Amino acid sequence: MSWFNEKTPDVAKAFSELRNSVYKEGALDLRTKELISVTASVLMRCERCI
Repeated sequence: MSWFNEKTPDVAKAFSELRNSVYKEGALDLRTKELISVTASVLMRCERCI
């Protein structure tokens, strides 16, 4: 993420805020949200995401 932060700090900040809002407490617990994230990463074959 450091490259991302250096090259596009505004986008990196927005992404961080989005991630924080997705992972805050709500209808789904944190474990479920993380499992969904891992599943999406596997389905997209995103090695960097896992």
